[in-house]
Amino acid sequence: MSQLFLLTGENEYALWLEKLRWIEEFEHKHGPENLVRLRGSDLTFRALLDEVSVFPFLAAKRLVLIEGIPHFSREEVQGLPKVLHPDTVLVFLEPKLDRRLASVKELEKIVKVHEFPRLTVKALLSWVSSFARELGTAIAEDARMRLVEIVGEDQGVLAQELKKLSLFAHGREITCHDIEELALPSGEQEIWQLLNLLSQGNSREALAYTQGMITRGSSPQALWGSLLWMLESLVTVLAATIEDQRSPLKIAQQLGIPPPSARRLLPVAQKVPREALKGFLQEVTTADINLKTGGYRATAEAPEELLALIDRFILKFCALT
Repeated sequence: MSQLFLLTGENEYALWLEKLRWIEEFEHKHGPENLVRLRGSDLTFRALLDEVSVFPFLAAKRLVLIEGIPHFSREEVQGLPKVLHPDTVLVFLEPKLDRRLASVKELEKIVKVHEFPRLTVKALLSWVSSFARELGTAIAEDARMRLVEIVGEDQGVLAQELKKLSLFAHGREITCHDIEELALPSGEQEIWQLLNLLSQGNSREALAYTQGMITRGSSPQALWGSLLWMLESLVTVLAATIEDQRSPLKIAQQLGIPPPSARRLLPVAQKVPREALKGFLQEVTTADINLKTGGYRATAEAPEELLALIDRFILKFCALT
């Protein structure tokens, strides 16, 4: 039986469930006194030896869980199987492995790896349906996709939203209307949705959407910062098109813009009037300077002037597209 395991993968929800499963099953069989949990970031090899080389306490097995990969040398990692007590199981948990590190490369040679990749959209939609059934409810087929569009693909966040929606539905099927009313977009999903509306020139829905963001708790200051980032990204993508670059992926890689943003902004950059964009950029820059130097009164208690600037930004951005 293998004694060394590595749990890894971008699906942190599935990874978290697997960790809970290990802990619950082990404590049931061998007792909590034989379970040790350590932080890899500040763990020395000497401290690890003290935990993995000893006998279990009145049980058949001892489990040592390490959150994160310790900063061990190549030689220390290679020596782990020799110092591990025969009745000790050692498990490393790390969602994102830095495979450039020699210690990680050596560790992967000696452990049994359990990977937890993100689900495909098809698999994620199937999971949404099955999780809803576990909660004693059902979700309409179109509502599944709408939930993922609003909340994002993080299963942990989706699980929390489904729990809330199932309580609200109280036994009936969860509908798109329920999701529109109750589901909270993740920060990233909110910005991408807003970017979609701006890129389409849909000022009415963009204004309504930003009002909803603020109602749901987004700060006007954070929203203004996101709008500035969108404008900066648009100018950057435009500069790439001037140099005859037409691939969203290459633009994203070369300029450090997220690929989804590059895809959304490229059509806008290809049709936006350059002089109009230049004037808009100057206007927004002046407004931002005035915000930072007291030209506008914009505080958490009195954000009205900043809210007016946000509305003006949206209207003029959409007019460009």
